[in-house]
Amino acid sequence: MAYQDRFKVWESSGVRIVPVLSQPHDSWTGERGFVQDAFSRDKKIYNPHSTGEVLCGHRQVAEVVVLRVSLHCRGCERKMRKHIFKMEGVTSFNIDFAAKKLTVVGNVTPLSVLASVSKVKKAQLLT
Repeated sequence: MAYQDRFKVWESSGVRIVPVLSQPHDSWTGERGFVQDAFSRDKKIYNPHSTGEVLCGHRQVAEVVVLRVSLHCRGCERKMRKHIFKMEGVTSFNIDFAAKKLTVVGNVTPLSVLASVSKVKKAQLLT
């Protein structure tokens, strides 16, 4: 199950976790069906539309990769921006020029992002 390794941390900060599987195995004892239907059935959620955030799907849908990138000037930054725009699976990214840090979000893997970015500039995987 996606994000399961983070459940305890989130719960310790006061977040209530309700795992919901649309197509569970027979042994699954948790919520079944669609997330919005589980919210409707849950009597402790008074307004499903104002409930904070719901994470759905597989982990790869929203992988976050952070790299330290060798950016010496704004030209390097532009070159990197053009390269990231062309990468398959990227849904968003941020370049922090001052920190020389690149954050990529999307259906990507850390190694694929590192390999691709390394073709343009020297890079090091941070997360």
